[in-house]
Amino acid sequence: MLHIGNNTTSNIVSYGVAMDNSKQTFRSLVSFSGKHGINASKCDTRIIGNNATANTIPTIIHSNGTNQQTHEATTGAIDKEALLYLEESGIDTDEAIALIIGSIATPIFNRLPLEFLVESKQLLQMAITKEL
Repeated sequence: MLHIGNNTTSNIVSYGVAMDNSKQTFRSLVSFSGKHGINASKCDTRIIGNNATANTIPTIIHSNGTNQQTHEATTGAIDKEALLYLEESGIDTDEAIALIIGSIATPIFNRLPLEFLVESKQLLQMAITKEL
């Protein structure tokens, strides 16, 4: 995100999933050359499996002291209580995990054009249940 003008605002939001032996890395660059710019960056990752890893590498460049930037990163496993609730409702484990991960991705899916929305949700579910 490049803040060239004065009084600019931006948000960066990243959702990721690391499964099995995969490595998920979020890299960001926020550069302020103007004054009074504001940026908020957020990275949220879910880890499935014992060998998956997640990294967050933010780069922030300030040209002066009038800009504000925040960076928040969270990494965690799937909520065990939510998984148990879905399993006790009769949903098998693979499908329950896919539903939980899908709910994390909902803010991204909601920004997609309608023609991609259904396919994206189906692809996510297929990828997760195939891997598990």
